[in-house]
Amino acid sequence: MFSRKNCDIRREFWAKHPLVPKTQVGITKKKNRNETLTSRIPPGACSRHPIVGDRYVLAVGSSGAARLRLLDEVYGSASRQMLTAAGLRPGMRVADIGCGIGSVTHWLAEHAGGTGEVLGIDASGEQLQLARAAARSANAAKVTFREGSAYQTGLPRESFDLVYCRFLLCHLLRPVHALREMQALLRPGGILVCQDLNFASLFSEPTNCAYRRSVELSLALADIRGVDYCFGSKLEDSIRAAGFAETETRVDQPWSLCVEAKRLWEYTFLESAPAMVEAGLVQQREIDQLAAELASAAADRNTHLAVWKMHGVSARKKL
Repeated sequence: MFSRKNCDIRREFWAKHPLVPKTQVGITKKKNRNETLTSRIPPGACSRHPIVGDRYVLAVGSSGAARLRLLDEVYGSASRQMLTAAGLRPGMRVADIGCGIGSVTHWLAEHAGGTGEVLGIDASGEQLQLARAAARSANAAKVTFREGSAYQTGLPRESFDLVYCRFLLCHLLRPVHALREMQALLRPGGILVCQDLNFASLFSEPTNCAYRRSVELSLALADIRGVDYCFGSKLEDSIRAAGFAETETRVDQPWSLCVEAKRLWEYTFLESAPAMVEAGLVQQREIDQLAAELASAAADRNTHLAVWKMHGVSARKKL
């Protein structure tokens, strides 16, 4: 279920991302169905590699907060269920790597209890400003936030009972290196819980060309940047490569007619659209067309959208 507090999320998004006029909603003329999707990636675009690196292409701070709150509404229940099943309990010392604005971090602090401690790490100072503000509002005494890299957190070795990350590794050039850092943070017998995405799994019913095209562009952008927006499907093998032996897996794919839930993909795509234009993958006029078509599809209550699969893996560090 999606609470009414997000009824105005579209207004908040467009106020901060004025990419398309609010009145520009409608389906544009259909493309020739015989035209392959890949034929619309400019020749050589995926070989130029103009923006390779661990540069996060989505909005941060107040500009990205609405999308992140909606993301937690869509995926938060599954994340919390998995953390509980993995063994989260009061008194634990927990690290949330790539914590963003702290949506899950604050919940972890509540469930670690007064005797526990939770530390959120993120590379963005803007994200952490919002996370700290939320902690102050909630009078959360046992949660702290620190700016740092997922590769080298600077945290003491073997000092955490549980380490968590969600939708982080898909943005990194060296995800296994980050997993090894998480492994080093855990005490012997400590718990790792990771959840990551697979953009290629997104689909709609009925099929919508705007969804297909926007996913195609997102995957092409990942290729140019040297990251993997389908990393979720490789998560279990990567965790084993980082030194964990026994793993448990879970896959969740939210499926909805709810307008706001469907907008999660629209907002995610549009926040990354400037990087696509910069990379030469697409021209702004096509982004504008796709924005209108995605908004129309989200508003259509006869269109179901299955947003991307979230692959989850939990594992214990060897004693």
